[in-house]
Amino acid sequence: VNAAVELQCGDSVVWKELAFRVFPAAVPDDKTRLLMGLEKEILRQANQSGTEYITLPEEMGGYELAWKEQRSDTAAQILLLGLVLAALLPLAERSRRREREKKRLDLLESEYPELVNKMALLLGAGMTPSAAWKKIALVYEEKRRRGKCPEMPAYEEMLTVCHEIESGIGEQRAYEEFGNRCGVRRYRRFANILAQNLRKGSAGLLAMLEAEAENSFEERKRTAKRYG
Repeated sequence: VNAAVELQCGDSVVWKELAFRVFPAAVPDDKTRLLMGLEKEILRQANQSGTEYITLPEEMGGYELAWKEQRSDTAAQILLLGLVLAALLPLAERSRRREREKKRLDLLESEYPELVNKMALLLGAGMTPSAAWKKIALVYEEKRRRGKCPEMPAYEEMLTVCHEIESGIGEQRAYEEFGNRCGVRRYRRFANILAQNLRKGSAGLLAMLEAEAENSFEERKRTAKRYG
């Protein structure tokens, strides 16, 4: 189909001819015609004045109609949702547990250099390893009690060692268990150094701890650079 349009601006006139391709309207199928007929009939009844009820047709377009009330699937949906949540809760708990463990390990790594350095300083001041250990743990406990520092897993494990020794567990075993509970290679090495001191004497212990403190600070700087 061709169509022409006149465009006028002042004294200028331009004719533009446009071509269109026209298609016949889509012929509705039986289902569409049935739904359209139902809608038309319901609207006709609804638009009548004084209508309180609408009578649903029993026949339309040669089809017999059967009507039923639509039931809610809310109960089934709630049940399904409960089953899904029951399946997901263990996964979520494992994820939270892994996150807590990762955070604990990160804190242990960050606390290690300062802890070893404190031990080396107290030993250099003339304290025995057990006295230095107890002093560090008790100072931390007092700060925690006053709310002056957050919970620090390495120092919490040191307090556990103090309680174990007071309850009669051997000092060497308490140090070894400390390293195992921390679950970090550096803490196992630190615990082994202290345990060896009990077996072989304290000769060279201070030098070993000072070297360990220096190495741990260097490793901490390298880690910080890597994260940066």
